[in-house]
Amino acid sequence: MSSPRRTRTPKKAEPKSSPAPVTRVRNVTSPLRTINETDNISSDFLKEIYFPNNDFVKGVITRKKVTKINGIRHYFYYTQENEENMIAKAKTFSAKTIPITAGNEIHLSSPSFIAELNMLYENSHFSLITRESNPDSVMDIDFHLPRQASDGDRKMKVFFLFEPNYPSPLVNTSINDEPAFGDVQRQISIKNCILKNQDNEQQLIIIRKTRKDTIEITSKLNILPVCIFALGIASFLGKKPHSSF
Repeated sequence: MSSPRRTRTPKKAEPKSSPAPVTRVRNVTSPLRTINETDNISSDFLKEIYFPNNDFVKGVITRKKVTKINGIRHYFYYTQENEENMIAKAKTFSAKTIPITAGNEIHLSSPSFIAELNMLYENSHFSLITRESNPDSVMDIDFHLPRQASDGDRKMKVFFLFEPNYPSPLVNTSINDEPAFGDVQRQISIKNCILKNQDNEQQLIIIRKTRKDTIEITSKLNILPVCIFALGIASFLGKKPHSSF
């Protein structure tokens, strides 16, 4: 007998109100985060602390912006073991639906999508639906404004809905709360975070920006590659507390 499926109560749409005008100034000299000296210890921390048996799944997500007549298109590529496995395309930065297909080419008119990532509430909620799970979501990702220092620059929650035995939700922790942040090869970014089990603080997934428009995700959970891809896309497009990010 299969395990009962997790469900979540869907968010209720909030009435829109006209926000007061805000003048935003980008500070190009200040880093997004402060990396302290303890971040620069050996990258062996990744193997010894997070993944003692080298038992992890790693994927690389790259974003490419292409300017078209109708505006900028966002392409996302998923690479695992140096092979491009999946591609996704967002027609705009706030696209409601982002189709995902296998391989390295995508056409929005093609019916061969393996999944779609739905984006709602001004880029603060993402829902991943696969061809097999349709119309149900296999994973939800929520972004919130930080409430405390340990939240980092934005609060992130990940809910696994396809596998009841997986810990859920996972919540992020600030880089500066940790003695190190995995591999030292990373760039200062709001995208960097460690996702941990909300119940027992066990660190399970690392998201880090390694180069411009490139994110590397390492997971101790043997989750679907399309879930890792969706985490990367959401990290790029997820709601940010300040426009300067």
